[in-house]
Amino acid sequence: WVKYPDGTEEYIEVKGMFEPQDRLKMRAIREQYPKLNIVMHFMKEQNRLNSKSPMTYLQWAEDHSFPVRFFNDAGTWLSTEEEEVEDV
Repeated sequence: WVKYPDGTEEYIEVKGMFEPQDRLKMRAIREQYPKLNIVMHFMKEQNRLNSKSPMTYLQWAEDHSFPVRFFNDAGTWLSTEEEEVEDV
């Protein structure tokens, strides 16, 4: 759980491997707490759910209404709306 200086709050779920039991847990949480602001962070959002599935981690999150943030090359978070800014 994170509370930002502007007062917004969110729960952060960071995933490397996104196993079936993880997906089941996230769906159950979303069902029980639909207003909870949960943001997914995947190390490799383009990984497929399994070797036979065309669906990626990112597609799964989007299909289940979980916002996703991304890691840039430096390992810091970027939201889909943000652009990477280089340090001067």
